[in-house]
Amino acid sequence: MDSQQIIVDCLYRVSSKIQVDKDDIPMQRKACHEFIEKQPNWVLGMEHYEKGVSGYKVSSDKRDILQQVRERAEKKKFHVLLVFMFDRLGRREDETPFIVEWFHKKGIQIWSTKEGEQRFDSRVDKLLNYIRYWQSGGESEKTGIRVNEKHTQMVKEGLYRGGVPPYGYRLIKSGVENRKGKELVKLAIDEEESKTVKTIYSLAYEQGYGGYRIAKYLNEHGISPRKGTSWGLAVTNYILRNPIYKGYQTYGKTTCKGDAKGRVKPSEWVISLKPSEELVIIPEHIWEEVQRIRRVRTPKCYREENLDYNNYPMQTKSPLLLVGQVKCGRCRSALTTAYHKNTWENKDGTIKEKSKPVYRCSGRAAGKVDCNGQVTYSKAKIEGIVLDEIYQYLDQLNQVDLSEKIEKKKLNNINEEKREYKIKKKKLDECTTELAALNSEVPKCILGKSEFSRDLLSELIDTKTKEINELEAQIKILDSIMEAKIVEINDMVRLKKKIPVWKVEFEKAELEKKKMMLAQIIDEITVWPDRVDIKVKMYINEFISGIKNKNFMELIYSNGGFIGLETRNKPE
Repeated sequence: MDSQQIIVDCLYRVSSKIQVDKDDIPMQRKACHEFIEKQPNWVLGMEHYEKGVSGYKVSSDKRDILQQVRERAEKKKFHVLLVFMFDRLGRREDETPFIVEWFHKKGIQIWSTKEGEQRFDSRVDKLLNYIRYWQSGGESEKTGIRVNEKHTQMVKEGLYRGGVPPYGYRLIKSGVENRKGKELVKLAIDEEESKTVKTIYSLAYEQGYGGYRIAKYLNEHGISPRKGTSWGLAVTNYILRNPIYKGYQTYGKTTCKGDAKGRVKPSEWVISLKPSEELVIIPEHIWEEVQRIRRVRTPKCYREENLDYNNYPMQTKSPLLLVGQVKCGRCRSALTTAYHKNTWENKDGTIKEKSKPVYRCSGRAAGKVDCNGQVTYSKAKIEGIVLDEIYQYLDQLNQVDLSEKIEKKKLNNINEEKREYKIKKKKLDECTTELAALNSEVPKCILGKSEFSRDLLSELIDTKTKEINELEAQIKILDSIMEAKIVEINDMVRLKKKIPVWKVEFEKAELEKKKMMLAQIIDEITVWPDRVDIKVKMYINEFISGIKNKNFMELIYSNGGFIGLETRNKPE
């Protein structure tokens, strides 16, 4: 380097790629160029662009461009590091002040076009250096709070926040202008992409497909994604859990703490108060059912929440119809899929091999349990027996007037909880009012003007707070119970509509859909060497009182009020 020249490297940074203008950061670059021209012997060296990099959320060791500048400083490639403002170097008070000091120790001068040179001639300079980034960090936090609150309000009102539209939607002009006179855009359903969204939900809802199988199906059927050449698990799962498809805008599905990013529980998402009807691609009840189906495949949720997800099979991949619902009567182990292979030699000497699926007792096959039942059971016999009895059952059930029974169940099923809910809610309101009155006594107590002593007032507040917490927990439980019963009633209503055409629809359906349909009726099938027991859903049991048929009355009641159906055929 010429000893008379002062080589100046410039660092430009913006936090969002939206701020980038045609791959450039023109305002900062122009200001730095003009500043260099005014300084004697200053010569522009290398320009460094950080596009869409947060100086607050992203630590310095994750900022590749900043590391590049540091490497040049180590090699003494320049004398001055120039930025538009010092916060372009970063906004983290726990590291940015020390980065600036590091450059200074390497003999690099740090300059800002607006704030001049950052010096380190005294301890005051070091303190001011720290205070500057402490203030920048605070401003970033305040900005984040303001932005978060704005987005939260927009989502609750059902407004579009901007960004790339979700798959299935496109942007159209809204006819509304912002303060700067620019016309805003809004979401609208994309007719072609929405067809694919409906296919995705249909596969999950009707055939029990998971995200991986859906992606495979779309790729095999030549359905192209918006970006890339093929569908993947992450994209299909994202579509399956996004409430936008039932018309609800959302915000806060992910979180970022420092450099770590993660998902937020759905219960903590910000969601619009009501759906936008013009954005609905999937009916809300189907969207909700898909979520329940998917949760079946999350054993952790099943265990921790103790929820009943047996309306759906755990998987629909097996070529056997009843896998996931059928168990061994001797050891209670699941019957899983196995294959019997038959090998034979043709007249021409060629060897042929054919395999057929059979039901196998997983406990006995693995040798983990003491089971004296059969190892395998014939597919034709087991499925034939079950379907024959189910068809008879539905034929008898079709003779019952379900409308009256459903209405009666609606009244009896929820009224008790509703009454208790109202009592608890009224008591909660009273306690909340009382607690507010007690809290208003605290300032008086401090000033010695209250009729309560400090100890008594503290005890009363603690007791009332505990009572409120208990009431809130009880109300939450009642909410869950009522919601579960509403789901059960909805299942019954759908069953009422399905019964007349169930058999026809079932016989035309693909294997996966047949499994999903059976799971709506059957709770569990137990296979013994000499019989098969079928346990049907509890709410179906409640309708049998109106059926007077000798064949049907031979049903055997087992524990919990379920029905065991004794068959006349002995499975092999």
